[in-house]
Order: sequence, then structure tokens, then C-alpha cells
Amino acid sequence: MPIPLKPPVEFTLACSDASLGDLELATLNRASHLRRQLAASLDELIKLEAEALFLRWMIEHRAELVDEARAGIVQIRLDFLGSPRR
Repeated sequence: MPIPLKPPVEFTLACSDASLGDLELATLNRASHLRRQLAASLDELIKLEAEALFLRWMIEHRAELVDEARAGIVQIRLDFLGSPRR
């Protein structure tokens, strides 16, 4: 299904060059804004996916890590994690 053009071709044929230039700049500005939003959303998605993978790994291996830490086999350092989120 074809996407209708905005603005319609008939409208653009009747516009002055200055009006077409203004429409072009407004369209490019909107595209740039959407691109920034998309990039920010993608960054957030990647962070959340990584966090979910880590949490799944912890669900599956936490007891093992705690047992090994208690036995002195592995040392768990938490200082590299920084301060907790609030």
C-alpha cells in the first residue's frame, strides 16, 4: 500500500520556491529529531537487553557463585559496580 505524500503533489506545484525550501527544512528538521529519538531509544533498548541477560545469568548461577565465595574458591568484588540505581 503506497504511503501518500505529505504535502500533496498538487500543493507543492502551487508553492513558491521559498515555501518549498521552508517545507524542506521543516521536514529535514523533523527527520533529524526522529533520528535522535530513535538513537536514544536504541541505546536504552541495548542497555535493557544487556541488563536482562545479566539478570538471567544471575538467576541461573547465583547460588553457585555464593557457594564458591563461601568456600573461598572465588572472591566477589562489588566495588566496580558503582552506586546502586535509585
